[in-house]
Amino acid sequence: MDAITVKRNLTQELGSVIKAAVSERSDGEALPSDATQAVCNVIESIFIHGLRDPFFVKGSRYAKYPEPNFWPFISKFSHRSIRSQISGLKQIRSEVGRARAWVRIVLNEGVIEHYVTALSRDNKAV
Repeated sequence: MDAITVKRNLTQELGSVIKAAVSERSDGEALPSDATQAVCNVIESIFIHGLRDPFFVKGSRYAKYPEPNFWPFISKFSHRSIRSQISGLKQIRSEVGRARAWVRIVLNEGVIEHYVTALSRDNKAV
């Protein structure tokens, strides 16, 4: 699949999971965990497929698959309080885990749009 097709598919998938999440949400209640997980998975996929090669880990035994490690990229844009919050999570020991925690934190805090705007301005990486 070419990059344009992947981008189109991910955009459609994000729209679908957001619509499903909104329809499952009751007034004033948190999103069901399945809906939340689906949204997070698509956002992670967008980061994985949207970054240029220097941000991927090379030489691993899984080198033919994109490493879902976008922490080096997003950490440089993240607010100090979010980085501190993530470093305080003792059960998270890898950069992949930190990247996944970041997605969930910025979604919970309602600041994902701010970060996507800032991240998309980095033309060397995106």
